[in-house]
Amino acid sequence: MTEPGLNASVVETVSAWFSAGQVTRAVVIGELALAHNDNSSINDNPTAPNTETIRLENFPVLEKVAPNPTFITPIPSRSGEYTLNLAHIS
Repeated sequence: MTEPGLNASVVETVSAWFSAGQVTRAVVIGELALAHNDNSSINDNPTAPNTETIRLENFPVLEKVAPNPTFITPIPSRSGEYTLNLAHIS
């Protein structure tokens, strides 16, 4: 995650429980890591935005979402969309 601008990395962990050789329960946990790498054009531009909007596709099918409020804020009127403060991840 070293390229200029906003970078993202997704990690998914699958946990499964078995009984008599059959899956009885399965859970998928995903983690989204974000990094913002300034480049000279952004640093030289005082009007460059300090926030970015991100959207999770297929948000309604997610069972639970736990955004870290230090970095992102849900947009109340738009389900699955968040405002990302770039200063906190630069």
